[in-house]
Amino acid sequence: MDKYQLKQEEHWVLSALMSTPLPFKKSFDQDFLVHFTNKNGFSPYLYYLATKKQVQLPDYLTLQLKKAYFASLLRNIKILSIRDELTELFIANKLRPVLLKGCTLATSIYPDPAIRPMSDIDMLFLNDDAEKARQLLLSYGGLCNSIEKEHDKRTGHQLPGIMYKDILIEIHRTLFDTDLNYIIPNQHLIKHLNTDQSEIIPELNFAYLALHAYHTMRRGGIRLSWFFDLILLSQKHTINKSYFFEIIKDLNIEKPIREIIAKTEFIFQYKFNFTPQKFRLNLSPLEKKTLIKLIHQSDQQNNKYSYELALERFRNTNGITNKLNFIKSVLSNSTGHSSNAIKRLFIVFTRLLQFGLNKLKKNK
Repeated sequence: MDKYQLKQEEHWVLSALMSTPLPFKKSFDQDFLVHFTNKNGFSPYLYYLATKKQVQLPDYLTLQLKKAYFASLLRNIKILSIRDELTELFIANKLRPVLLKGCTLATSIYPDPAIRPMSDIDMLFLNDDAEKARQLLLSYGGLCNSIEKEHDKRTGHQLPGIMYKDILIEIHRTLFDTDLNYIIPNQHLIKHLNTDQSEIIPELNFAYLALHAYHTMRRGGIRLSWFFDLILLSQKHTINKSYFFEIIKDLNIEKPIREIIAKTEFIFQYKFNFTPQKFRLNLSPLEKKTLIKLIHQSDQQNNKYSYELALERFRNTNGITNKLNFIKSVLSNSTGHSSNAIKRLFIVFTRLLQFGLNKLKKNK
């Protein structure tokens, strides 16, 4: 497979999702097609489109996508049930969660909650309530074997994950690590919640989801359903153009938002109707190749990318003591112990060197 070009099966999937399906060829590698749709979170949606007679699929492919659909259905039913259970629990204890990402998108922008695969539940708590929510969840049977690293106590956006009834619960104190260059501070978020303060309004939610995709891609991870979420969000809710651009200008996040919009439009051959032409960013041939190469990588995280974020966080950390805490956090494991610090230091140094070499190659 040419890592710099999308395969014909991938083009077909993307066209089908956009309701402009290309002819399905007998020569298609159906196993690869299933792999691609599963990896990028499209299998349940593709099966849904088949049931609505919007795409025609061969029997084998239909069966594989059907399996993915019902697996997603069963898991999502459980996740959404726990979402509602925990929301009631927190509100009863005067803690109000803001629902993030999949656990709200599945029921707000998708026609069937089964067709947006979810793996966990993300909840944000404002006003320093995150730790209270964590302790409450632990008291109700949640399990957590990790501790929060010292540096993340000041700048990290989420607490160590908690398993509750076999579902991972991610409790957030902010939307992003506060020592990143591009963030959405809580004081800004508070002004852009819906009437019951449980969800983010569409204009800011679009910016948040795009910025989340931007930062995750910088770690070397990608899932094309993140981009598709943006399309469906803009189609389900009217994005007020002037309000949207006022928000991203105020937050100084135009650069990453432009990049994600450009990549979404390139991947899906789509134009957002609220985006003026002068705002659009034209991807260079190298940027397109790099994006396609990332899509074809099997890893969801890649060390040669992730150290860019780590170095950014280190640069934005003020004070020698805090910088030393940051280094200590990097060298310690998820349980907080540094017993293998020398081994960890060697691994970090090797990966950092690899990151530097890749950066030099990229800049040539």
